Amino acid sequence: MRGRDSNTVGSTFGNLDAPLSAVGVLLVTIRNQLAFGPRTLHALLERAGFDVESLFIGDHFLDPRPITPVQIEVVTTYVTERRLEVLGISLTSYAYRDAISLSEAVRVASPSTLIVWGGHHPTIA
Repeated sequence: MRGRDSNTVGSTFGNLDAPLSAVGVLLVTIRNQLAFGPRTLHALLERAGFDVESLFIGDHFLDPRPITPVQIEVVTTYVTERRLEVLGISLTSYAYRDAISLSEAVRVASPSTLIVWGGHHPTIA
């Protein structure tokens, strides 16, 4: 949400006068290396002036291995150390349980971080 002009952030993130570059966003994609949607979103957020990073976890949507505690710790540490305001998680139905585990861990570590799910599962389910 934008504030008074195109260079500030709306009240969703607190300070109306904060520059967009002060809003930290991490986009995590689980088991989808192609991930056209998250890659496009990354580019759009970056172009709008947000401080955005992307992280890809898992090689392929058919990879049966669940997200590991180390991967969860990497994400939660990154979110808390950078004090990120937004965590976007892109997932398919195959990664549903992984997204829950990751979301729960981030919610405990950084309760003020807005967690947004996107992708096939959250859109259709």
